[in-house]
Amino acid sequence: MLAQNKKNKKESAVKEKSECEKNLEALTASMQKAESEKVDLIKNIDDIKLEKEELEKKLKALETLFVTNVRIENFKADKETKKAKDVTKTSVWFEFMDNPNAKPGAKIVHVQLLDSKGNLVGVPEKKGKPKKNGVEIEASVEQKIEYKKNNPKNLVAIKHDNKLTPGKYKVEIFVDGNFAGRSEFALE
Repeated sequence: MLAQNKKNKKESAVKEKSECEKNLEALTASMQKAESEKVDLIKNIDDIKLEKEELEKKLKALETLFVTNVRIENFKADKETKKAKDVTKTSVWFEFMDNPNAKPGAKIVHVQLLDSKGNLVGVPEKKGKPKKNGVEIEASVEQKIEYKKNNPKNLVAIKHDNKLTPGKYKVEIFVDGNFAGRSEFALE
């Protein structure tokens, strides 16, 4: 009977071991499947994050403000002039183009006044720097302007400490760091 008992225990242990091995194989297969699904889910999350970033860029581009009706006036004291040597202040007038996606509120406007060689006129603004083609650039002046739908004309003034030289000049306007418009003028 003792031998029979040992035999039954041995058979029971072998059977239990076999069941444990089957359970272990099933668990291992289940874990491998779960790991594979996890990898797929992580890839899906990464794809969704990338798509979200692309959509955010497109949305930001839709909110970009552009300017129109840019008018340049050059002054000696309070009198308009076309003579380079007399100019002490340049007034840049513009209107925001209608953009239903743009949010009303304070906008940072940078204005760049460039001479015929592409050099910045005036002392560069130290506050913020707009980007042109992804590269930070210097601006002649920075001003905060409250943007509203159907905005009236806006004015940004650039004071000149040094005499200007005769030739062509270019004004480039940036709103919240994005290029918004340009105009050119000539001084005698």
